[in-house]
Amino acid sequence: MEDGAPGEGRRHATAWIYRTSTNLAVDRLRQRRSTPPRSSGELMDERSAEATLRRRQELEAYARHLPADALEAALMNRLDGLTQQEIAEVLQVSERTVRRLLQRLDAQVEHLRRTLGP
Repeated sequence: MEDGAPGEGRRHATAWIYRTSTNLAVDRLRQRRSTPPRSSGELMDERSAEATLRRRQELEAYARHLPADALEAALMNRLDGLTQQEIAEVLQVSERTVRRLLQRLDAQVEHLRRTLGP
C-alpha cells in the first residue's frame, strides 16, 4: 500500500512521465538539424515555407542557448498550457522558482533576438 494521500503515487508517476517526455522533446529540438519541414503531400506556398523554416531555425538557435530547465518550463507553460502551479509539481520545485525560470527565459530570449537577429 502507498504512503500519503490516495492518488499521490499516480500523480507522481504522471509528473515523472511528463517531465521525461518534455526532456526528450527539448533534447530532440536541440539536436535537430535545420531542414525544411516535410509536407504530407500538400504543396506549401513558397513564402510560407520560408517563414516556417526561418522560425524553426530561430527556435532551434534559442534552444541551443537557453538553459534546459527554463526551456522545459516554457514548453509546459506556453505550448501545453500548464499553470505555474502544475509546472512546479512536475518539476518538483516551488511556484516562485517556476516564475523566476519563465522571467529569466523571457529576458534571455529578448537578448538572443537582439544578438542573433531575426
